[in-house]
Amino acid sequence: RNDSSEPAITDIQYSEALQNLAESMKRSEMTRCHVRMHCSMLGPEHQRALYQAKVRLNQLTQQVQQLNQQQQIQQHQSSSPMTTSFFNGSSQGSFANKMEQR
Repeated sequence: RNDSSEPAITDIQYSEALQNLAESMKRSEMTRCHVRMHCSMLGPEHQRALYQAKVRLNQLTQQVQQLNQQQQIQQHQSSSPMTTSFFNGSSQGSFANKMEQR
């Protein structure tokens, strides 16, 4: 169970950790309730602005994810010219091409 290099957790420490977790969860739930209450008190104009901001945030997040994926693909392709040649259908610099030259 416990590795000898790790100190054992006492029952008191475990109980305190559980109590701290429970208190943290209660605070989180209270915060969520306050946010819901404040959002329900917003006027139609503010609700619309909040909705539009959320939509824009989602769009920007998707764009960033797509750019990150494209950048990773480009980095991978540029790191291996032989792999790039293979996927482009070129036999130049390939193992088979070198064998044919012998």
